[in-house]
Amino acid sequence: MRAKSELTDITDNRVLTGRTLALIVLSLICVQVLIAWSLGRLGLIGPDSDDGMRLLQIRDFLAGQNWFDVSQNRMGLDGVPMHWSRLVDAPIIALTWIFGLFVSSETALILAYSLWPPITLVLVFFGLLTAAERFGGRAARPFAVLLLVLILAIHYRFAPGAIDHHNVQLGLLALSLGAALDPAMRARSYAASGAALAASVATGAEVYLFVCIFCAFFAANWALTGSKARRGTIAFGVSFSGVLAASFFATVAPTSYSVNYCDALSRITVLAGGAGGLGLAAIAAGASGVRLPLRLAMITILGAICLCLLKIEAPQCLSNPLSDLPEIVQTLWLADVKEARPLISSDAESLAGAFYRIGVAVLALCVVGAALWRGPRTPENWRSSGLMLALLLTSVALTFLQIRFFIFAHLFAFAPLAAWVGALFVGSRQKQRGGVGYIAALAASIPFMWSIPSAALTSTQSVEMDKASCHDPKVAATLNSLATGRVLASPDDTPFLLRETDHSALDGNYHRNAKGIEAALTIFTASPETALASLHAARVDYVFVCMATASTKVPSYSPDGLLAELIAHRPPAYLIPVYADDIQAKVYRVQSADEDVVLDAAPQLRGRLNDAPSTR
Repeated sequence: MRAKSELTDITDNRVLTGRTLALIVLSLICVQVLIAWSLGRLGLIGPDSDDGMRLLQIRDFLAGQNWFDVSQNRMGLDGVPMHWSRLVDAPIIALTWIFGLFVSSETALILAYSLWPPITLVLVFFGLLTAAERFGGRAARPFAVLLLVLILAIHYRFAPGAIDHHNVQLGLLALSLGAALDPAMRARSYAASGAALAASVATGAEVYLFVCIFCAFFAANWALTGSKARRGTIAFGVSFSGVLAASFFATVAPTSYSVNYCDALSRITVLAGGAGGLGLAAIAAGASGVRLPLRLAMITILGAICLCLLKIEAPQCLSNPLSDLPEIVQTLWLADVKEARPLISSDAESLAGAFYRIGVAVLALCVVGAALWRGPRTPENWRSSGLMLALLLTSVALTFLQIRFFIFAHLFAFAPLAAWVGALFVGSRQKQRGGVGYIAALAASIPFMWSIPSAALTSTQSVEMDKASCHDPKVAATLNSLATGRVLASPDDTPFLLRETDHSALDGNYHRNAKGIEAALTIFTASPETALASLHAARVDYVFVCMATASTKVPSYSPDGLLAELIAHRPPAYLIPVYADDIQAKVYRVQSADEDVVLDAAPQLRGRLNDAPSTR
């Protein structure tokens, strides 16, 4: 894909010096902060419910919870042992301690979670810039910088308060990709790739399949290249297994060393990953001089050993862990989680958003295919294009299954597209034509341009505003004025409830809380006449209903159920209203089992509820 030409001024790397790039990155961080300030969101936690839950996890640690304990004891029926990694918490905690030397602890935490997300874009910027240069040559550099500026300046994953783990995950994968594409196969590059890859494994389980592709790439590269890749392959294997083991001992409690988890870093991850990494390093060190068929046989045997370890130690991890969820949880909760939906589903938002989610990835696949078909028949081109092709195909396939993987498709599409734009620009200058085809290619490489059909058909701004009105300080103040108890609410409301009140929450968007989700759905789908017994059985004291976050599937599944009646503003007599803002947010107290009569302390409030217009 490298464009062989005499570069013009715009592609002269002397213009984009290290100091210039540092200023650009600093400017991107400032732009993210300024945008948040202009929108009135600076200092607020991100809108994603996972941002709020991450903040709660950090607060729990700062309040004295053990480093190895990431349980949410106020969620579910009896607490939920979360699958999240402390590695993502560590930099925010460190920044909080540093800022705490100068300001109050609460202000220090706000500064930390506001500044950390924009800082993480540094990883993505330099990782993808390196990947683009190594894939497309010097001509790709200025267009890679331009694309990164256009994308990262407004990317929601790097906005202040967006402390979910995905920005860190993207940064680590970007660094790993850039290092893996080193044409010289230097040991330091391959070691950096292995370290970043292992850290991404410790950060979250979504990347496991991509990590397997990277590992297969390094193994196949050694098998096909032999002694030229010897030092780099050894460095990768040692680095990958070493950082994986270090992350395990740094974040997993000693009491859990023997437990295998499929959704988090655990014993089986270290066993399989360590065996693969150290095994690859060992055979590269001792067998790089043997013939190609024997090298291929050795990495095949190594892969089989890793697979057997997984099959013997944790066979459950070879299947979808979500398939074991109770049927009602799969039907009414999992199917209602937007990020877990397939790319093409029946709702208009999904159909319109499909262009945005895979447009640039499909375009990048075409570019990589052309690089393989028409590009130079060199090991370097086959190596880089082969890796990009595998990553893009996998990310697009996963996006068709669950739309949350589209962010990885965008990540892996970047380098080929920047290289493509650079090649078009240099080609037009070589031919001394005033062609502007590269400008159209540049526009097509920006994910936002593919969102125009989505923007025309959908709008999420009003939903966010409604959700914000439900999570109002007045709601929190009302709940805090009540005796501490358990709240039944939508899973999207759980982080707000746990963060802003002392109450516990039955529901929550986390698969390890399957029992709590099942109990909540059982109550919401039950008829109002029978739901009271289930409320008492689940020890629910309060019911919180937010029209913007209430499930859309439960009322359709059970049109005469409790949630459908609450959405229609027809609460049963045993739910005593304590708060209402006319339409959006409602708080009810559940009549206790020993109350003979309903103690309606707010008849005027009940009248407001009954007179409110139906939203069904």
